[in-house]
Amino acid sequence: MSVPRNHHYVSRVHQKKFFNSIDQKIYIYDKERANFYSKNTTKTLFSQRDLNTRLENETTDYKSLEEDLKINFEDDFNKNLLVLESYIKCLNIDEEVNNAIYFFAKYGVIGKLRTPSYKKNTHNLFKDAILEHFNQSTEEFKKLVNEKFSYKQISEYNNLVDYSKRSESIIELMGNLVFRIFIPKNENDYFILPDCTSITERERINNYNNPDIKEIASIGIPITSKIYLMIFSKKLYKENIEEAAITLITSDVVNEINEISYNMCFTKIVCINNDYLINFINHQKSKN
Repeated sequence: MSVPRNHHYVSRVHQKKFFNSIDQKIYIYDKERANFYSKNTTKTLFSQRDLNTRLENETTDYKSLEEDLKINFEDDFNKNLLVLESYIKCLNIDEEVNNAIYFFAKYGVIGKLRTPSYKKNTHNLFKDAILEHFNQSTEEFKKLVNEKFSYKQISEYNNLVDYSKRSESIIELMGNLVFRIFIPKNENDYFILPDCTSITERERINNYNNPDIKEIASIGIPITSKIYLMIFSKKLYKENIEEAAITLITSDVVNEINEISYNMCFTKIVCINNDYLINFINHQKSKN
């Protein structure tokens, strides 16, 4: 049995929350090509061949990063979404709710890291730094560099770090978390999902000798077309810590949140409703 090599950078379990079950389509806008289109499956959406393939001890490894994603970020997605939906109804915060917030925080902080664009940019920065000194280097160093880039034979990216380990280290630096949930007042409003999964912002939340060091301090995730989850580090609040809350938001606020997703995506956004997507994009174009 062949090993799947089509790897998603936005998890399919998440994409399906933006799939229109009546139309049997998911609606997409590509801002680079200024193109609207749709798909009747999420199988090939937000995916790339060998995106998570790595070279391990000269052996091609198609599975370990995919399994890391499955076990730590995908298998329990729906279970934790049900916990959030239950909280929205009863407003009771317990350990299960806190665990769900922690789960989505870990999922959100790696959103951008999974994308081909981010991986390519990171690779190029590393490559440029190395090659700047390559010609003046010893043969031993050149050999070491060539070994470091040997993964290019099987994948565009080195994929050295497990997503779960990376997310744990980021969340640890964020410290204790607080959250807010936004829900559209108008039933004809919908959140869009960007190809970077989530929107993260950096602030100086830890003390270092270098004041320019900023770490992820907030995470915004459109969990479904009707639920937008914001997660903050409590370190952002020096005195009055914002309590967890559910906020019903106007069409203007939904639009503002979607604008952020649109501006921060690399190339594509998806929506559960075609008319909403078209109107949203037309509104963006009218502002330019």
